[in-house]
Amino acid sequence: IATVMTATAAQAELSISGGMAGWWLTGDSITSVNRQWNTESVNVTYSDTLDNGMGVSVTANVGGTGGTTSTNNTNYTMTISSDMGSIAFGDQITSAADKADGINGLSLFECCTWGTTVPDGMSAGYDDGDGSSGNEGVLYTSPSMSGWTLYLSHGQKASASSENAEDVQGAAVKGALGPISVSAGVNAVGDTGSSGSGYDSSFGQAAMDLGPMNVSVGIMNGGSSRTDSNAIAVTMPIMGMTSRAAYVDSDAAGAAYDESGYQVGISKSLGAASFGVQYDNADTAAGDAGEIETWKLAYSIYF
Repeated sequence: IATVMTATAAQAELSISGGMAGWWLTGDSITSVNRQWNTESVNVTYSDTLDNGMGVSVTANVGGTGGTTSTNNTNYTMTISSDMGSIAFGDQITSAADKADGINGLSLFECCTWGTTVPDGMSAGYDDGDGSSGNEGVLYTSPSMSGWTLYLSHGQKASASSENAEDVQGAAVKGALGPISVSAGVNAVGDTGSSGSGYDSSFGQAAMDLGPMNVSVGIMNGGSSRTDSNAIAVTMPIMGMTSRAAYVDSDAAGAAYDESGYQVGISKSLGAASFGVQYDNADTAAGDAGEIETWKLAYSIYF
């Protein structure tokens, strides 16, 4: 890292970034206290401009994302940009849906997928395409057209090892209608192992600022026989801190009991570092045994 930072100072086209973020959890479904994380990684990016005016950048990501044990990897991505938009391809490509479905920010601390933002203990259902796409994906991002941006993605089925595993396609659009920001998209996960095992997850989301408060609502459709969910999240400042409350109501096809849950969190930023606490409550079955409570003490440091 020191070598790269030295090169960064001498050459403007080279940059370094990264961070550590995670949380400690305790609650009904956890024995003692568990530590998990969102990311522990460093990104080194080289960027340049080609003779024809197109931009190109290559990023090497070293570290891990999510989990309870160290699973460090090195992933590489390349992005080529022009007046017609940008194309990114490589090991860890964000899906088109994940670029636009802002309702995934239910939690102040978790990142990336719907499954890690719903109240702890609830079923996920909706699939934004990141986990199912695996490596070697491609993402196209259009230039802004009257404030609207189009995303298209293609990925291989995660861990695909035979011709029976089909690819994953995604499409999403994001923009604004007056003061309301809106987005919608679909992620088509192909069959794997057997015919008819694929599914199409879709979402619609809208958000609006009401003074210092932001309200975001979304409909997350799991597709096929997977879980569908409705969600609302409210973010607002409180005494120099950021607070967020969210509620999720789910409808699982064929289930005798529909899950619901809420979470309340507060976070304090100290420049590059932030810390906070969050309470999750998931109602997953009838009776007291179906109520799952989880407390999370979170931290994040980015540079």
